[in-house]
Amino acid sequence: MKKKDNRAWWWIGLFIVAALATVVGYFLGLQRAHKEAEPPVISVPEETPREPRPEEDATAKQEELPAVVEPEVNQRDSEPPELFKDCKEARDEILEFFRYLDGQVYVKRLNSNTNTYDTFKELIGTLSANPPVPAGEGIDTRLITKNIFHFFRILDRKDLRLIRQVIEKEKDSLEINMALFYVWLAGRGSSPCTDREAIRPSFDTLYRYAGFFLNTIGGRAYLFRRATKFRLLVSFYSLLIIHEADKQGTNTLGIDIFPLLEPLGDEISLYPDLYFKDQYLEKLDEISRYYLLRR
Repeated sequence: MKKKDNRAWWWIGLFIVAALATVVGYFLGLQRAHKEAEPPVISVPEETPREPRPEEDATAKQEELPAVVEPEVNQRDSEPPELFKDCKEARDEILEFFRYLDGQVYVKRLNSNTNTYDTFKELIGTLSANPPVPAGEGIDTRLITKNIFHFFRILDRKDLRLIRQVIEKEKDSLEINMALFYVWLAGRGSSPCTDREAIRPSFDTLYRYAGFFLNTIGGRAYLFRRATKFRLLVSFYSLLIIHEADKQGTNTLGIDIFPLLEPLGDEISLYPDLYFKDQYLEKLDEISRYYLLRR
């Protein structure tokens, strides 16, 4: 009985294998027939571009429309204006600058009733009444502390905040404005002008503040906390004032600016954002020759 059952299972297995082989062969045949029915892929070599004939090249150039390129206008390539303007013209432009400040949002935010020109006159009076001592820190060390806190001792906090805001917000016009203020306050323009309101500080006051920025720890520290352009410009105009004192014989504190000329000239020559750069360097060279001839 067991032999018959074994034979039956053997025939059943053989039948299943034969059926699977038939099915697999059927599908392989279909796949082969499908591939043979597909058209052959013919590779076409890339066409080498033909060099245009001279007459074709000329025609193509005539048909092309030339691009219109607007020339770049670089203000610095133009002839710079005179650094030291007429004093009356400088005063008129400064008054216009104060009217402009009165309309600025950041000025109104500090004090809506602020008249910047009146504030400026008050500041000049306060600074003139309390000038720093720009020499002698090595002899009297108390001067170091006084000079470090000079502006904080004599000016109100709101005035200091206003000054910092103007320096920061109006940095684009800082160079022009400082030239105008130098001409007006120092009276060193191409022609003199009157001071009817009597707000100009004395030359001795200008001399003391110039020496403060150049010759004291507190003055130099104050400048190095400000932007580079501001520091270079204040240093330049301070040198001009001390140099004028030397020529007038009023450099009573003996402030020596000769060692400062070359380093400042090097910094100015490397600083990219100065409109009057050439005129600054020319003036520094002139001052340097003045001292070299007298040494």
